[in-house]
Amino acid sequence: QTLVESIGGDLPLSIIYAWDWGNAGAGTTQFDCLIYLAQALGALSASTPVKLAVLTSGVQCVLDEEMSSVGQAATLGVVHVLPKEVPQITCQSIDLDPAELGTDKRLPGMVLAEVAAETPEPIVAYRRGRRWLPLVERVSVSSKDASPLRHGGVYLITHATLEIGFSLAERLVNDYGCRVALLDRAFFPQPHDWEQWTLDQGEDDLVSRKIARLQGIRKSIYVVTADLANRERMARAKAEIEREIGRIDGVIHLDRPSGTGLIQGKASPPSAVLSTETAELAVLGELFDQELLVLFSRNLAESGGIGQVEQAARTAVMAQFAERRSSRGRNTLSLELGTRAWSESDGTEADSGSFLSQQLEEKRRRFGMTQQECITALERALTLGQPNVIVSTRDFAALMEQQHLFTTDFFQKQIGRTATGNGSQQNG
Repeated sequence: QTLVESIGGDLPLSIIYAWDWGNAGAGTTQFDCLIYLAQALGALSASTPVKLAVLTSGVQCVLDEEMSSVGQAATLGVVHVLPKEVPQITCQSIDLDPAELGTDKRLPGMVLAEVAAETPEPIVAYRRGRRWLPLVERVSVSSKDASPLRHGGVYLITHATLEIGFSLAERLVNDYGCRVALLDRAFFPQPHDWEQWTLDQGEDDLVSRKIARLQGIRKSIYVVTADLANRERMARAKAEIEREIGRIDGVIHLDRPSGTGLIQGKASPPSAVLSTETAELAVLGELFDQELLVLFSRNLAESGGIGQVEQAARTAVMAQFAERRSSRGRNTLSLELGTRAWSESDGTEADSGSFLSQQLEEKRRRFGMTQQECITALERALTLGQPNVIVSTRDFAALMEQQHLFTTDFFQKQIGRTATGNGSQQNG
């Protein structure tokens, strides 16, 4: 912020952000620094248009290059969200292969030309002298295709005490005859203690209500309390699960509810939650190297809007992790689901009476996927053998094209019209 303030009124029209560029091991520190820069620019660029180009190295999987650490991918969250919150700022991500910088003398000129473009692409990669853009292909999946989920297998669900976790456990047990381990950081009693817990705490207790939900599959459930980011504890948890119910065939890593908030209001350090996420991924990748790994996420067209920078960053991190793990021959799926018809509250949701919250609730009602539809989408996505699958109840490409329209300016105008309309009705 001090640097930007020192420039004063002479704010540059274009900024190339290359902090720690080329460091394949760079983590979420890049995300923090970019958030601070975005905050400083947002405070000073009330009317002056600014182009912000973020250089990354090996975030995109284009050819056969080595991919960077997953932490770098978090910067894509800022690229997607910042222009919606501060419409005067145009963002793009330019991904390069560091190995080519010393051999291809054209790269600096290509980067400068990209930045100078009148309408820059949000995401672009350069490899071997060629310019690459991301492409999303629409696919059809037959319900008759056999699911790779193993009948009679053992599956671990992380962050499992969510509604979608219980629905997933029921599907695995009832349709596939599986045994399921439910893992969460918060304590949850083992099935043989459920009756006593309900007697002691009462039927209205939150845990008691969850127990009632799972009673029908209690004989196939095992519960583990553990911090997923703690490698030693997770190693013991894995051994415990396999000793009690059998060798684990796959892990389904659910996404916890994410807090919302504008980039301008992010506290220090902004990447605290993301750092935990990347630590969890590192543990999963190490301890479950041979098992199927499914990562639940949210697609950018429907979750990368105003106030969603952490969610957009998490989506990018999950997709990059899946690409990287899959490139090593490991069965991995990052499932980017669209709008969901229900809400998993974690106590951080915005005021339910706010305009944006009302818009989100309306979107859930009109376009949201049910829990059963999400699980069916998972079953079908697994048949594709792709590391990253996007699921949307609306045309995804069209939504991405429309996203640039839904800025803070747009919503402020909508709020103004709503207020004016209410005032007119009251006056009349």
